[in-house]
Amino acid sequence: MVEAAERIALKLKELPDSPGVYQLKDSRGRILYIGKALSLKSRVPTYFQASARQDLRIRHFVRRIADLDWIIVPSELDALMLESSLVRQFQPPFNTLLKDDKSYPYVKITLNEAFPRVMLTRSYVADKAKYWGPLTSVREVRSAVRFIASLFQLRTCSLELDGKRQYPKPCLDYHLKICSGPCASLISREEYRRLVGFAVEFFNGHYSRVMDELKRRMQESAEQRLYESAARYRDLIAAAEKSIARQRVIGKPGEELDVVGIARSRDRACVLLFVVRDGRVAGDRKFVLKQALDGDGGQDGGRDVLAAFFKLHYANPQSVPSEIVLPYAPSEAELLAQWLARLRASAQANTGAGSERAAAAGAVKLTVPRRGHKRELLEMAMRNAEEHLHTVLLGEAEDFVVSPGQQALAEHLGLAAVPRRIEGYDVACLHGCQATGAMVVFVGGRKAGDEYRTFNIRLKSTPDDYAMLRETLQRRLRRLLADPAWAREVDLIMVDGGKGQLSTAQAVLDEFEASVEFSTQQKERIAELKLISLAKQEETIFHYGLDGAVSELRLPHTDAGLRLLVAVRDEAHRACHAQHVRMRDKAMRLGVLETIPALGPQRRAALIAHFGSVKRLREADASEIAEVKGIGPFLAAHIRRYLDRDIELEEGKAKMKREMRIVRDGRKSRG
Repeated sequence: MVEAAERIALKLKELPDSPGVYQLKDSRGRILYIGKALSLKSRVPTYFQASARQDLRIRHFVRRIADLDWIIVPSELDALMLESSLVRQFQPPFNTLLKDDKSYPYVKITLNEAFPRVMLTRSYVADKAKYWGPLTSVREVRSAVRFIASLFQLRTCSLELDGKRQYPKPCLDYHLKICSGPCASLISREEYRRLVGFAVEFFNGHYSRVMDELKRRMQESAEQRLYESAARYRDLIAAAEKSIARQRVIGKPGEELDVVGIARSRDRACVLLFVVRDGRVAGDRKFVLKQALDGDGGQDGGRDVLAAFFKLHYANPQSVPSEIVLPYAPSEAELLAQWLARLRASAQANTGAGSERAAAAGAVKLTVPRRGHKRELLEMAMRNAEEHLHTVLLGEAEDFVVSPGQQALAEHLGLAAVPRRIEGYDVACLHGCQATGAMVVFVGGRKAGDEYRTFNIRLKSTPDDYAMLRETLQRRLRRLLADPAWAREVDLIMVDGGKGQLSTAQAVLDEFEASVEFSTQQKERIAELKLISLAKQEETIFHYGLDGAVSELRLPHTDAGLRLLVAVRDEAHRACHAQHVRMRDKAMRLGVLETIPALGPQRRAALIAHFGSVKRLREADASEIAEVKGIGPFLAAHIRRYLDRDIELEEGKAKMKREMRIVRDGRKSRG
């Protein structure tokens, strides 16, 4: 530790009085924090002053610093750009970070290809393609890709189309009218490029411009008696008008802005973005940020969080609008405005605009409205950010926000406190085979997927539901008392079923309480568990009353408590069924070897022992199979033929499923 302190002291003396980016590291060389400074010599030593250590967060942070490095840049603006890039790359734990920032997806149109395609990507590259994002949901991106591709009949495939190679016939997308068939030269390159241009303009929110151009081209095609082309434009106009009609008009035509709402609590912040294009709300995006050192709980802290969000979100220059509406100005507002203007200008230049035009279009205005429609939009964004943060914080700490379902269950069941952690259990088997049990967990009224557990039932006799439930609960409770990784404060246990399942679960609890294996403290922990069951047919809740008798509780289907229990029950059923299917598929794969003639039990066992699994065996060629003891070249070729036949059958089934899914998606997009 002394060596680290001496090293830091020496480096602090060497800091230059110039703009730059600094990196504070721990004893293992991992980056803890990345910051920028107009003067490195003035900024970095402030972390090690006595006044800074009055803050508990700073004190905890400084205690871990063992080294520091810095990079000198020409100006503070260059330092800002470098800081943004390094934070996104290294994700330091003490910087404000977008939650799961590295996995945020983008919509991309590959303008750098002869026949551009619409696709989902997770990285932004300056490759002259067009990007929109980052977005917070993969489902949202896939929906946008399907919509824009089907609306303008652009391809989503990965075929290499250079304008020279031609395929004999188009794929199913063409026949479903969600692609114009450039692979089979059913549309000229110039016409396809026009559709791409319309898609880009439409995605940018320039609806009126796109509609005017589509109507003009439809009229021209009709006058030239190009009726097929005119019909295509007519269909595009109808689909586009249907989409635009669903969007709320809140501003002036041609207006382009992002409206930023922010809500903060503890070490979390939520930023909600309303994207307004051509005077219409084109969508909203929600971002959760984890705060570490940036800002306090007041408005000044919010300014720091906004500044950190700008550096993370707007690093993609193609997502920078001409105006950003804010509740208050972020820290270093003028510097951020210069940075955003440079990014926007580079995006304009990347799309082919001249340098003068790009510079003119690059100006970005940061607005804090006091009245008018922008103020109304801002207030709506702030309310939505608070609501989303309210949901995010459910169950995260002692002062967690209680969901309506938790509150309702506490009242209906007479619990002393709201059930923060609910565990749901279900079991499944098929004719006594591949018997499984599942435990799902809801914390604060939400799924906690990383705490789910599945159990492969070990009963040797043909199991029934009660026996399987009994084994599942026994194994879970034993882990609860003995394994720290499974030790959690459980407020409510719910089993899928009626009175029989409830009494079986209670019998397991009674066994643990009567066992001499556990201490008095452990038995008290078991006795505190609250147990209920939920019968599927009429959604009846069974639980033990104060007198020890089983009580029935029937709630209206609109009750928040019942809805929460149904969600837990359905999730337990889904998780259990998924594990059962995985076990069944594994058994079927092992059964493939049993269908091969001249392959007895000993040779099957030798193959599995050599390769470790049927999957690796299926990937091996005949020469590798022949190396197994007792398997010669002739038998190896025989086995390989049967495995190839099985693989072809599986690929055929998978292809059929993909084609059915394409047909289904095509019907949805047309509907």
